[in-house]
Amino acid sequence: MRTIRSLLNRFGITRQNTPEERTLLERYEPDHPQFVADPYPTYRWLRENEPVHRAPNGAFVLTRYDDVVAALANPALGNAPARYAVVHSRNRDNYVCADMANNILPFLDDPAHAGPRRAVARSFTGHLKSMPPDYQGFAQHCLERLQGRSDVELIKDFATPFVLKTICSILGFPDTDGDQLKAHSEYFFICSQKFPLKPRAWKWTTNWRPSDIMF
Repeated sequence: MRTIRSLLNRFGITRQNTPEERTLLERYEPDHPQFVADPYPTYRWLRENEPVHRAPNGAFVLTRYDDVVAALANPALGNAPARYAVVHSRNRDNYVCADMANNILPFLDDPAHAGPRRAVARSFTGHLKSMPPDYQGFAQHCLERLQGRSDVELIKDFATPFVLKTICSILGFPDTDGDQLKAHSEYFFICSQKFPLKPRAWKWTTNWRPSDIMF
């Protein structure tokens, strides 16, 4: 908490919110339909009134560019799970999610992050140079499928198919595997749940879907 307080002081966040402000701030719910439809008024209010905002789920939300840059450069902050998080390394023997989180790059800080990142970047960059994907061709293919339509959902109808086609090309998968690859990517988020390592202790429901998991 000492680190958090020092950061709040660094960003000038020292006052308490009034009840009216709390009501407004509670609207920062990224998965709420109203926020998804028009998030900009909320972001504007946060930038002007509480640029370092404590969200209802406990996360700190930064909305000013300079603050984000300062936070990214602050050695007190990082990607490694906090000691009170379920995915902290102390839980590796208890939960699959903790074991996974301490073995993948997004959850690692230096020096543990540097070695694997260099190896992956070297291999990945070399592969892209030797076999560059046809990004323009992929985009053209996705756009042709939308011709004649008067209503298009950009993420679902263009961005997702384009990304899947690109990833399949990079990994050497046929385009027909795109939907399966998307399903596997959704299943990946199961690992953020408290599943024990012993399969016999897992409790599954017959109507479970990856989209049921919210973050």
